[in-house]
Amino acid sequence: MTFWIGFTESLFFCLYACLLAFSDGKKPWLARGAAFLLSLTRPVGIFLLIIPAIGWLLGIRRWFSAGCIVAFLAGWMVYFVVMWCCLGHPLAGWEAQKLHVNQPSLRYVADIPKFLKSFVNITSLHDPTGSFLDRLMFVGSFWGIIRLWRWQPTWCFATLAMLLIPAMTNQFLSFSRFTVVAIPLLFPMGELLLKTAWPLLVCWILLAMAAQYYLISQYFSAGWGT
Repeated sequence: MTFWIGFTESLFFCLYACLLAFSDGKKPWLARGAAFLLSLTRPVGIFLLIIPAIGWLLGIRRWFSAGCIVAFLAGWMVYFVVMWCCLGHPLAGWEAQKLHVNQPSLRYVADIPKFLKSFVNITSLHDPTGSFLDRLMFVGSFWGIIRLWRWQPTWCFATLAMLLIPAMTNQFLSFSRFTVVAIPLLFPMGELLLKTAWPLLVCWILLAMAAQYYLISQYFSAGWGT
């Protein structure tokens, strides 16, 4: 449901797919353009720089990897310039986070006890601070990251950073929405579904549809649906 509400996930998903699809040498300018726009669309996109960075360290198509690294950093810098010109401060986006219910902060990355406390702080099926769905998605995402290692270790590291950092800094607020843009997780999930027996697959689909219906109904009733 996140794709039609108006968040940036739809654009980010498209750009991420372009980066992965054209990183094999076909139309490399599209991959570099996507790299530039990814960190500009969502600041967390800068963590995808891990993919070309590891490629460069391993000596895999270094010119292409270097171009993607520069594109990621350039997009990130443009983001800060836009914040500075429009809002008067390059970190205005981070300052606005203080107004959110969880008051996200990068300081929480080093506060492991706070992270563990927020993980077990389940208060309802889905709400801003104690959502069971968000924490369930976190556990499922880590399972996917472990399985993803067999395909692409670089994708694994990038996905880990993209999901772990928001979970820690945001205390799981809207975490299930963040997983939408973690495209590499579709590979282990697809493998699991292909090996699932038909009756269990039907149950899986019905459960997923019920979760979507619940979130949509929450959204239209002015509840917490993200």
